[in-house]
Amino acid sequence: MIIARREPMRVTRRIGYLPIRTPVLDTLVVVYGGILGDVAAETVTDALLECLNGTGRCDHIILNMLSIDSPIMDCLSKRKGVSIPPATPHWVTRLEASFDGIMETFSSKHRHNLRNERRKLDRVFSEGCEWLTLTQRDDIGFILEHASWIGGQTYHANVGGGLVKTDELWTILLQLAASDNSLRAHFLIGNSKPVAFWLGWNENDTLYLVATGYLPEYEKYSPGKHLLLKCIARACEDGMNWVDFGFGDAEYKRIYGTESWQESAVHIYGDSVRPQLARILDRGATGIAMVLKRVVGSSSASRIKNVWRSYLRGD
Repeated sequence: MIIARREPMRVTRRIGYLPIRTPVLDTLVVVYGGILGDVAAETVTDALLECLNGTGRCDHIILNMLSIDSPIMDCLSKRKGVSIPPATPHWVTRLEASFDGIMETFSSKHRHNLRNERRKLDRVFSEGCEWLTLTQRDDIGFILEHASWIGGQTYHANVGGGLVKTDELWTILLQLAASDNSLRAHFLIGNSKPVAFWLGWNENDTLYLVATGYLPEYEKYSPGKHLLLKCIARACEDGMNWVDFGFGDAEYKRIYGTESWQESAVHIYGDSVRPQLARILDRGATGIAMVLKRVVGSSSASRIKNVWRSYLRGD
């Protein structure tokens, strides 16, 4: 079984934070983990290619973040018209019996630094700070209002990604999560104002973290990091065995993650003019971005990224 949805989509690649967008394509999106059952890679590949070339064909197919070790990935990578961006790690944390047990795995210096950061964070708010975990359907209005507001203050608002919205889709997602007591929305409230949030839900034995944000003026106090630790502590209390940090790499994931695997989206483009133009833009922007990253180097790239994020926030 292949679970997918069909929608108009622009593939967006970035050179730094400069977006390169393709024409709008009629796209079949195979959802993350949406290939089910014990099937041969060739069978899946043939079924997907039939969507491009058969009756009711589409322009473009995307498999949302497929493990690079998947036999389907190996099969598709040999096909014409397929574009696979560089892989990124998908980080998870294996939880111990208690949060204290997790913290004991870090060095005494790291724990000391965390305590110092937490004291500084507490002192910032003269009226005190509050750590909330919201789980109920009645909390959804508060969650969406303040998570979308915080996200709108970040650099993400200017690059068009990773934002919680007060729309029907997010409302339904949170309602479904709240209905089976899996919703976990964590907020830091400072001086009676929401400062940071993490949004996720428990499924089976895993806390899936799906969105986060904090107000940029508090960046040096690491509110997101300390709220993340609250998320992990609550997951331990809930009896979860794992925390899944979602797609992409980040420093905090490398620090608090215990295991990872490499994965990448797979784009399959049709043969007509519009999808082929999209493929050329996709591969060209990806190649330029890879060359620039090698030339600049990781340390310089990090400094440039921080400057660019400040610019996007209007600092």
